[in-house]
Formats: sequence, structure tokens, C-alpha cells
Amino acid sequence: MNVKMRPLIPTALFAAILGFSSTAFAEKTFTYTVKKGGETCDHIAKSVYGDVSRVDFLHKYNDLDEECWLGKKQKLPAGLKLVLPDPPSAGKLTSSAGKVNSKPPTLKWKQAQIGQDLFRAWQVNTLEESQAEVTFRDSSLIKMRENTLIVIYGATKTKARSRPSRARLEKGTLRTAFDSSAGGGMMVETPSSAAQVNSKSALVSVEDDGTTRVANHGTGDILVGGAEKKAAKKTKKKKAKKKKRVTVAKGMGTKVKKGKPPEPPRKLPPRPEWKNVPSLFLNFDKNAKTTISTEWEPVSVAKEYYVEISKDDRGVEIIQSVIVPKSVTRMEVKNLPVGDYFASVSTIDNDQFESIPQGPKKLRVRAAKIKGDFIQENPYTVYVGTSFSLPREIKCGNGEDKKGVVRVTKSGSQTFDCVDAAGNPIQSFEIVGVPQTLSFMSEHIEDEVFNFPKGGAFLDLHFEPRRPTTIKLEDLTETGVLFGNPVPIDDKVFRVRIYGDKSGEISVKTDEAELGKISVNPLPPPEPSVTWSAGLGAEVFLVGSGERFTQTASLGNTALSLEPEGGQWLMLEAFVGVSPNSHLSLELSLGLGVLDFDHDGTFELATSADYRMRGLLGFNMGSLNPFLQVSAGAQTDLIIEETTPVLGLGTGFNYWLSRQSGIRLDGGLGIAEGIRDDVVFFPEMRAKFVYRWK
Repeated sequence: MNVKMRPLIPTALFAAILGFSSTAFAEKTFTYTVKKGGETCDHIAKSVYGDVSRVDFLHKYNDLDEECWLGKKQKLPAGLKLVLPDPPSAGKLTSSAGKVNSKPPTLKWKQAQIGQDLFRAWQVNTLEESQAEVTFRDSSLIKMRENTLIVIYGATKTKARSRPSRARLEKGTLRTAFDSSAGGGMMVETPSSAAQVNSKSALVSVEDDGTTRVANHGTGDILVGGAEKKAAKKTKKKKAKKKKRVTVAKGMGTKVKKGKPPEPPRKLPPRPEWKNVPSLFLNFDKNAKTTISTEWEPVSVAKEYYVEISKDDRGVEIIQSVIVPKSVTRMEVKNLPVGDYFASVSTIDNDQFESIPQGPKKLRVRAAKIKGDFIQENPYTVYVGTSFSLPREIKCGNGEDKKGVVRVTKSGSQTFDCVDAAGNPIQSFEIVGVPQTLSFMSEHIEDEVFNFPKGGAFLDLHFEPRRPTTIKLEDLTETGVLFGNPVPIDDKVFRVRIYGDKSGEISVKTDEAELGKISVNPLPPPEPSVTWSAGLGAEVFLVGSGERFTQTASLGNTALSLEPEGGQWLMLEAFVGVSPNSHLSLELSLGLGVLDFDHDGTFELATSADYRMRGLLGFNMGSLNPFLQVSAGAQTDLIIEETTPVLGLGTGFNYWLSRQSGIRLDGGLGIAEGIRDDVVFFPEMRAKFVYRWK
């Protein structure tokens, strides 16, 4: 019978005609080619989707004859191209560790990713030291050990009933798991057997020669038969033989060799019992890695033991699995961070049957919170004064008294024994305390007392071999000594400012350990003292126009004689002064004229003398002391013996080259009476060398 095929309307055009958005038809599709000899629609639906009722997909995407419906025997011609939607995934890769690969039926192997969809006939392969978990659409799952290869088929559906998820184990070992209360189960096929698993947990393994072992580790039975083959055609003379099957109950196992029926079920070896050893582990440094361990009682029939360590109690996130000889009954895993871990162990007997696992046993790694400086590990080495706050379920001590805080209060090695909340011993630790030496440094320290002036001073705290991360200061006498926050200067020094008007004793600590202490004492205010000063220098002042006070110019101080054409005067001056404090000074000065310059370039010897009394108001700014000054005095012409009163206003500064000597520069405005009874103003400039003493 011929099959009529009509061209399909393009999807986008069909959607536009009906007024629908094209996104409604955005299912992924692929092209299926009918195999040689032709195929029925039922056969295609079952082989692609695992469900013969999916014949409707063939009609939805292809215009097929009415005869190609469910149950019809008409075959589609070989080579016919069909458009089909991608089948739903059979399951997902829900966990993996190490190197796990996957591949579709006709493509190459690629590294599998967690969350990846796995479709019908896909293969998954775990390599050396690798594990994987595959979860099927019906929530049943397979846990694959290393060097295991499976073929995924997933759940299927026939006209009569649904069949459970199916997988084929080509080599290696897998564990099945599902919720038996929800019904269903799983079909696991191997080169030598077919097992209908209705148990919550089963272990299936395949050796290199194809021999299969099936062990029932959970509630429910497992029906095991030989490998399924294509059914023989029934004839009048010969009918297909019914295969022998065995029922494997919990705690039992069977072996199936290639081409042979299953052996009678036998009892699995007993599982090991955990020893009463610590399961809580403490780390004194949260960034360091920890070694955990546990032990089990030996089993007489054991040839080997299979041990797993995982991050979850279901054994999905396995971090280490190993088979050890019967002489080993202790497991140890190194370099684990803080967290919870779960151990399980199984017995493997001489016939390679594996017992129901013992476990999971919870192993906890906890970290203490350090208050101080951690130097190194193995052994734990810290500075004296370091303390550790322990997790609440752990207490430690170096005697019978166990506390939630460990303090290292002395140098050298100390052993701390730890117990859990129930008082059971868990661990012992050696901690080495290294002392830190502290010395106080400042120019204000005398006889081991820090004498600080009014306004305060800085005190340096010098540590060897290096300063702590943090320190705190405490007023031991509680008298109200004031100090600032310690400021790190380098890797050895903290600097702190001490101030106020109270004396006392300051302690330097790191947490609970005292590293040193020092007495501090404020210096009394300095008593008022008189400072004497003397100086020698030159004075210059200029007159642009006006009249002289006298007929001969006195060159220098305010006793200027003014001429209509103006002039310049130079005077040498000496002074003595007294300062009752750092701000006020009184000085007496005497100046003698030296030269009198006229604007026409001529000069003559000056014949004037200048004597003044000055008052200075100064400001202490360290080496530089600016001041304001006012002066009163007179200037006398030594030839005609005529005296003229003079006033002065000005400003200047002293720059001290040392504690006793310096230079002074000042200037200002002189005021004097002119020869016509008017007032004459003129500028003054002075430079002097100054010496002071007490």
C-alpha cells in the first residue's frame, strides 16, 4: 500500500494564517530517516520516544496516511524523511566528580556537565577516580563509581502499561536508588543479566568477562534473569524456553555469568561496625586544612573494604572512595576545609560480593576563632597572648579544667586536650607560644618613666620580632591618664600619643596577655623665667622729598634730617633686651650714623645718634618667631646738639639658627617733627644678629 505524502505548510506561514505567534511553534525538531526495510509508525514512536502513543508526533509534523496510526501495521518506505520534535530527555546528570564523559549514539565523547540532559541511547562513562549521579525523569537514580559505562534508555510506555526507567551497564559498578513507596522501579541490563529492581537500593557490577553481581541493599525485591535476547519464533515443533529468574531479597545477592542463568541467591557479607573513635575535629586556623579519620571493627570474612567520604549523607558528592585490603581498618583523609563529611564502609568478600554499607557516619570539622597572630602550623605556633574561641560543642584545656577559650599565656610548648559536649575525648593539640619583647622609646623617658610636657607627646612601642596585629592600652591606676589609639608605623612599631594632666601606669596588652607597662607623668608647667637678649646690626631708611630736621643728616633711626631733594642714611645699631615670657620683649637700642648719601651721588660722614625704647609682641612658631613692634625715642645731631623726638611702628621676625643665636629682619614707618613744625613720615629697615640667654 502506498503512503500519500503532502507538502507541509511552512510553520511560520501556517502560524501567520491562523494569527498565532510563531513562538508557539518553537519546538526543536530533527530529521528522521526511515530505516532499511521500512518501519511502522508504532516502531518509530517507540524507538525515538520510548512510547508508542507518540505516533501523534509523526502526524503533527508530517502529513501521513490515515493507515499510519497506533496499532496499524503499514510500514513507511525506507529512506523516507520525517520531521520529528526532539524527544524529551530521559534524565539529567545531577552530580559528578572527576572526569565524566557522555555521548549521543552517533557522536563522539564529550565531557559531561552537571545539569546536562541525557536522552535515549546516550552513554555516560566515568573514568579513573571519578563518580557521577544520573537522575531519571521518574526520580529514580543511578550512582556510578569509577570506570563505569552505562547506556541511558529512561522510562518507556506501551499500549498496555508504563515501564520503569531502564539503563544498560556495560562495565563497572552502579548503585540504584528510588522511593519504593511511589511505585515503579528500575530495569538494569548488563551483558549477562537483566534485573528488575524494586528495591530502594541495589548494587550492580560487571566484570571484564561480563559476569554480573547483583546485591540487594534496600527494602523490596530484585528479580534477576539472564540477558534478554530476541524472542525465538514459535513453531509447532519448538517453543521459546522460559528463562530462569531468581528473586533476591534484602541482604542477599546473586551472580550471573555470560550465557548462564542466575546463581541461587546467597547471603551478603556482614557490614563493618564503627569503632567508638572521635568524629569531631578541631582546627586552630580557619584557613588551614584538616585531617579527619575514623575506624571500624574488622570482619572475619572480609577480603577488602570499600570506603567512601562524601559531602552529603546520600553519598552524592563523593570526595574520595577507595578499596583497601582487609588488614586496613582505619580511614584518613587529609587537607579538608571546615565542614561536615560523611563516611561509609562496606565489606567485600572473597567472591566480590559487597555488603550493605555501614554509615553514613558524620565527621565534623570545626575551626577555632583566633584572637592574635598565627605564625605557622605543625605544630601550631602563636605569640604569647594569643587566644582561641572554640566552637560551642568543644572545650579544651591543659588540665582537668576544660573551657571554651584556649589562652596561650606562656612561651614554650603546651598540650591542650579537647572534649566534645558529652565530655568524650576528641583530640589533643600541641601549641607553641613565642614571646614578643616590648620596649618603650621616646626622648621623654627618664628612669623608666615617660615624662610628657603640657600638650602631650608621642611614645613609640617597639616589638621584637614583629609587632602584633592589634594591641590595646589600659590605665592600670584608673586615674584618668589620657592616650590616643595606637597607630602602626612599620612592622615593629606602634606609636601612641600620651596627654592630659594625670600621672599613672599604662599596660600594653594583646587580648588577655600583658606585654609590658610603663609609668607616665605629666611635667609641671614651666616657671616664668626671664630671657635676656642683645644684638648688633645695621639700619637703613629712605627719604624721597621733604625737609630735614637738622642741617646735618643723622643716618639711621628716626632722627632724619630732610632735604628738599631727599637722601639715604645708614646707621649701626646695638641693643639689649629682656623678655619676661615667650611673647613680650622690651629693648633699649643705641644707633650711630655712619654715612649720609645725597641723590646727587655725594656722601659725607653722618653726625647723628639714635636712641630708642622698643616693645615687641611675638608669636612662638618654633624656629620662626614673627612679631609686632612699637618704639619711642629721639635722634640727636651731635654737632649742633639738637634733639628731635621720634616714634616708630613696624613688624618683623626672628629666625633662630640655634637655641641661643639667630637673625632678625624688621621694617616699619618712622614718624618725626619737621623743621616747619609739620610731621614727616619715612620708611625704616633693619638687619641684626641676635643672641639670647637666661
